[in-house]
Amino acid sequence: MAMGSDNSAGLLDTGILASLLGGDAGLQREILQEFCNSAGGYSEALEKAYHGHAFDDLKNVAHKLKSSARTVGAMQLGELCERLEVAGRERNWQRVEACYPAIKPALAAVSGFIESDLL
Repeated sequence: MAMGSDNSAGLLDTGILASLLGGDAGLQREILQEFCNSAGGYSEALEKAYHGHAFDDLKNVAHKLKSSARTVGAMQLGELCERLEVAGRERNWQRVEACYPAIKPALAAVSGFIESDLL
């Protein structure tokens, strides 16, 4: 898949990152690789915060992942993270439980797509 295009599953809009970087494909690959390298850490931190019922940690990690996801063009993942961030900020466990389970598979799908199709 060429840099700067959308994938058919809607996981990633690489045009977002391409426009931020002026089409520098090498730099795009570096940032995408860094996103994939960080994915496991985000996943572990979210899991720890979730199981510990740590609202502030959930909010903070979700915020960081939201920013990273949106930067690379993973808008659906970014939306899920925003919902979790708001739920953590509001200390609403019911909303946390409603959105948390979708984040880990979404993150894995985005990372898997990047690793298999873009790197």
